[in-house]
Amino acid sequence: TFNTGVTRIGAGLFGGCDYLKAISIPDTVTEIGNKAFEGCSSLTEINLPKSLINIGSEAFLDCTRIASVILPEGIKTIGYDAFKNCQSMQSVTIPVSLESITELWNTRGIFSQCSRLTNIKLQDGMKKIPDYLFSGCDFITSIDIPATVRIIGVGAFNGCSSLTGISLPDDVEAIGEEAFMGCSRLAEITLPKYLETMGYSAFEGCETLSKVRFQNSLKEITGLWRSRSPFNNLTSITDMALDDGVTSIPEYIFANSGLKSLVIPASVEVIAKNAMNDLPADFIIYADENSAAATFAKENSITCKPLAEAPEVSLPSVGCLPSLRKQQVLEGTKEITIDLSGEKTAQLNCSSNATDEETLITYISADPSVAKVDAVGMVTGISVGMTTITVRSGKTTNYTS
Repeated sequence: TFNTGVTRIGAGLFGGCDYLKAISIPDTVTEIGNKAFEGCSSLTEINLPKSLINIGSEAFLDCTRIASVILPEGIKTIGYDAFKNCQSMQSVTIPVSLESITELWNTRGIFSQCSRLTNIKLQDGMKKIPDYLFSGCDFITSIDIPATVRIIGVGAFNGCSSLTGISLPDDVEAIGEEAFMGCSRLAEITLPKYLETMGYSAFEGCETLSKVRFQNSLKEITGLWRSRSPFNNLTSITDMALDDGVTSIPEYIFANSGLKSLVIPASVEVIAKNAMNDLPADFIIYADENSAAATFAKENSITCKPLAEAPEVSLPSVGCLPSLRKQQVLEGTKEITIDLSGEKTAQLNCSSNATDEETLITYISADPSVAKVDAVGMVTGISVGMTTITVRSGKTTNYTS
């Protein structure tokens, strides 16, 4: 029983109380001190009050029977290893208000060695995944990132060695240094459409990462060691293709990686001088003859070959985008089904091999209330649902769109 008006549970107050099974924390408490409940191995549940603002480092370390925890809206900081080795914990809810992981060893997360934790809910409205939030969580296999997130913090998923896939919202603007470092089972990643900055070593140590999709033009590689590529020492990616529409390639983006070939579209106008430092001697750029990429290759003594000779590079799919990354020849009628929601857009780039001047490419949406398509293939999502866009190639004299 706590006295009325208690605002803080002191450091180590209940540490080692292995007989304590449950505790009710009054709604006046704003802080739980370091190691406050460390080693309470019989504690099965704990209700955290809405008044709580800070949880100290190792506060619930080795509370091996706690099954779940809901962090209250209003909490701002949590110390490193706060819930380490809570072996029975299966679910946790992270509120929008959480800002940072604190204390001296802040490169360590708060849920390491929680070997049964598989249900992690990040609440809608979250803008940033705090630095090192899931660092060392080598049990996480997947996680849903809310569409509201704009920043993936420094080291946010560092060492999540069981993570096999993650979908980043298009509106993410920044990925921090070492954000996914050591995610050794991550096989593919699609970088967000509106990503502006990415930290050094963001994907270093992702040993099985073989597919990376760039949808836009990054502005900058960030961090103290910004001369290290986000893909530093990564040899699993050998071939890469940039999407049409990418206009620039920033410094050090591919430096010191195992990249052996890069397909660069004509839309790329600017390539930073150090973008491709220390690549294998047999590295090849595939680009149009008179493009900025061809000029860059010549100035840096890099082999450059025509786009027509580029290898087929299998790219990760994007949830709301069609698989037509390059122009395709259509014969007769083919249908492409696209799942769109909200205000998302997708550009269909199709061409015909016919020479007849009256041959046009036309696009028709089966359900314009879900997604509409204009005369040049720009698909715009109107509402959540499924529709079919029909792309036709053929004579269309007297056709009215």
